[in-house]
Amino acid sequence: MKSVAICVAGPESSGKTSLCNSLMARFGWPLIEDLSRTMAPENPLIYPAEHVEKISRAYHARERRSRESGVPVFLSDTEWLNLILWFEFKGWKVPGWIEDEWMQSGQRLYLL
Repeated sequence: MKSVAICVAGPESSGKTSLCNSLMARFGWPLIEDLSRTMAPENPLIYPAEHVEKISRAYHARERRSRESGVPVFLSDTEWLNLILWFEFKGWKVPGWIEDEWMQSGQRLYLL
């Protein structure tokens, strides 16, 4: 059985992580946490594109591990769509590999 990612999307500081933590506590589903808090500079307004791509690569590795572990459901409060929108909002070209991974990464449900 393939894993399903439940992805919580929304603006910065809108409660995505809080909702994920509540779902994790209630259902026991593992969470891929927002990596930007630990991997990027302190001021998110000055993130260079290289940092966002680094966050994208780390997210890719965590999602792959979650899917390979065989868990039926996992949560994510920052995922491919958020990362793509981040690039576009900043006016940067979205690296092709990111769009490819998003399209090929498997089933996901979005909570907006």
